[in-house]
Amino acid sequence: MEVRDFAQFHTPALQRDEARYNRMLGYLARLLNSAQPNPHLRLWTLGASGQCAMQTSPRNPIILGELDEGQCRALAEETVGLDYQGVLGADPTVFWFVRRAIEHPSLPGGATVALRPFGCQRFEFGQQRARGELGAFINFGTQVLRRLLPLLLRAPKPQ
Repeated sequence: MEVRDFAQFHTPALQRDEARYNRMLGYLARLLNSAQPNPHLRLWTLGASGQCAMQTSPRNPIILGELDEGQCRALAEETVGLDYQGVLGADPTVFWFVRRAIEHPSLPGGATVALRPFGCQRFEFGQQRARGELGAFINFGTQVLRRLLPLLLRAPKPQ
């Protein structure tokens, strides 16, 4: 799929939660306005509009769109042999992707998995409180991450 077709298909759905998908939307806008095509660009459509992922170069992470657990697992299996520096996405998509990636039998035992879940500040107008979901950067070997990930998945979310 060409960048223009990808952007036209996925942008409307991603814009419904612009704060959560602002990084992907920014990259898509930049790619559409670029005079030169990006030879390293990887695009994945995994279902309906908004259910996508992209990577702008091997030195950049894969950015996840509005994916469900099955789609994250399928993408992790598809990308296990690719060169990428990490994964960016809104909770819980990154956890689903990484959990499948580290379960995959072809992942070398000494490999490093970069996990960067990020949230967004969400302000609800007309109410007194604002809820923020904080993210973290974790860069461990897979042996440590295999032990840590179940704890992260069970950890309570900030209210």
